[in-house]
Amino acid sequence: MRAHTIYSTVLATLLALLVLPAAVGAQAVKDASVTEGVYLSARTGGVGIAFKGGAEGTGSGFGLRAGYGVSERFTVYLGAGGASISEGDGFERLPAGESYGLLLLDAGARFHFQRESRWVPFLEAEVNIIGLWFDDVDDAEVTYGGLSASLGGGTMYFLSPTIAVEGAASFTAGSLMERDIGGSTGEVDIGLASVRLHLGVTLYPFQ
Repeated sequence: MRAHTIYSTVLATLLALLVLPAAVGAQAVKDASVTEGVYLSARTGGVGIAFKGGAEGTGSGFGLRAGYGVSERFTVYLGAGGASISEGDGFERLPAGESYGLLLLDAGARFHFQRESRWVPFLEAEVNIIGLWFDDVDDAEVTYGGLSASLGGGTMYFLSPTIAVEGAASFTAGSLMERDIGGSTGEVDIGLASVRLHLGVTLYPFQ
């Protein structure tokens, strides 16, 4: 997935997810949704990623998130997601045809555009710790670490006041800054850009 494709994909997806509720004529319904308090989310979806120097790939993965709704409009959260990346150009020292693992740890905040409605569109921003790993051509374990920031959005649909399904997309930009090959660590500077698309289920268990 080339960089211009990543940008166009995430912009189109974000627009569709944010416009969808208005398009279907969503109306506020009192107590149709609850976005305050503790919530837990599980999601699955696809990832496209490109690195400075030409390496790129796509894959799929799974993630978990725990958060707290400070108000009906504003929530904060921590999350973790992993994916197996393949179907693209090889990473440096990656054996031909092999995949590599990707892990993102997220800390972020979300803003909801409306309240008391089954449809709740949102925007969110977060910072990420990135990990990447594989066994190289010499069978040594290679790991990379770095930091990034993400901006995304989507919409939730509440099946009940405390259970919602959601679809979202996010764009991530950052860099890998450290590499370890078989226990030998060094600094690197490898820029990256990524798109994550996901579907998930969110539960507010204490309402």
